[in-house]
Parts: sequence; structure tokens; C-alpha cells
Amino acid sequence: MSLLTTIIILAVIIIIGLIIFKVTKAVAKTIFYTTTIIGIAGLVFAFLIYQDASDFRENFPTKPSMLLLESEEQILAGIEGRFSEASEPTLIGYDQLQDIKTGYKEDNMDTVRGDNYKVFIFSLNSFEAGSIDIGEDTLSKEQAETLLLSDSPIDDYADIVLKDQDDGYKEQFKQQLKKNIKDGAEFKAILFSSLFSEQTEKTGSLFILDEYSKGNIEIYPETIIFKLMKRVPSSILSRLVKTKEV
Repeated sequence: MSLLTTIIILAVIIIIGLIIFKVTKAVAKTIFYTTTIIGIAGLVFAFLIYQDASDFRENFPTKPSMLLLESEEQILAGIEGRFSEASEPTLIGYDQLQDIKTGYKEDNMDTVRGDNYKVFIFSLNSFEAGSIDIGEDTLSKEQAETLLLSDSPIDDYADIVLKDQDDGYKEQFKQQLKKNIKDGAEFKAILFSSLFSEQTEKTGSLFILDEYSKGNIEIYPETIIFKLMKRVPSSILSRLVKTKEV
């Protein structure tokens, strides 16, 4: 082999080596940058989750929230209050409910929310209670749904619970109800509150988490922890809730 050939071969080897080195260096640099970016993004994401969870843990027990009942994209009733406390919720009456309906229809959730910390919008289909108690009377779920969809729920309620009574007695009962209950919206709020209480007593905290993951409950503002919960299987949520309760 001539000296020239040897020099050429060595030169080619050196060039190939330099190319491999540069490519390897570039790949290593890319991997390093990618890993660094992913790591930083992961830390930021974890911080946002922690911050959101801390905010919810701190504010939900102390600030009022609103619960609304919806069917076919129509708001039927609402209550508001501090639901972490053993206190009676505030019933949403006709005037306030009309403003809420308008805001919801226009997709203006800030108007709907008002001064509340969170808004939970429950689909009527999310409730599975067999019956609810209203005072001394018991209504089936079907009867409750009929009243919630009615334009005259107080009158219809009297007709249901006093179906065997004469019209005069029914009329007296209706007038007495209307003295104690401001309007039909407040009566529907009572029905909604009873449905909610019955369901949570039956299934506990899992009711909200399970129905939310199914898409039967809307939450506004829907922050990061709630968006993540939608991706968690209900079986895992169930185990987490049971573990916490124990």
C-alpha cells in the first residue's frame, strides 16, 4: 500500500470520526435539552397541581359555592352556601334564577358564578335516589322530576300529595305553601336540595367524583385538579375516597 493511499484512508477515518463525534454531540445535546425541558415542565406542572389543590382545600370550606340543577341545557333550580358545613343552604329564588339562566344560556359563567368560589352544575340524570322526603311527605324520583320540570310546581305538588282530598282542602294547602315559600323557584330549590342530600347520604363523596368523571357534573372554574380527575378511572377514585374515609 502506497503512502498516499495510507494517508487518504487515515484522512477518511478521521473525517468519519469527526462526523460521528459531531452527530453524537448534537444528539446528546438535544437529549440533554429535551430532558431538561421535560423536567422543568414536570416541576411546573406539579407546582400548579399543588397550588390548585391547596387553594381548593383552603377556600372551599370557607367560601360559598353554588349548586345548580340542569336538564336539557336548562337550569331548573339552585342553592348556594358553604357545603362543607352542617348548615342549611340558601334557596335561589325566581329573580336570581332568571339571571343565572340568562348567563348560562349566553355562556357567561362569571355572571352565573357571582361571588361564589365554585359553581357545580348537576345534570338531572346524575341523581339515582329512589325517593325523597319533603316535610312529612315522600316523593318518588319520578314525581320529583315532574315537579322540577313543572311551570307550577307548588300547585302540582299539592295535587300529588293530596290526590285523595277535595279541591277546597287542596286550595287551602296550596295557599299555605305559598305563604311559606316565596315562589316556584324556591320550591324547586327545596326539591333539589333534598335530592342532593339523599344522594350524598347514600353514596357519599364518591357521588360527585363519579358523576363528574362521567360528564354529568360541570364545575366552574374547572381548574387543573378537576381536569385531571376526569382522566382518573372511577374505580381508583373510589379506592382513594374509601381510604381517606377510613
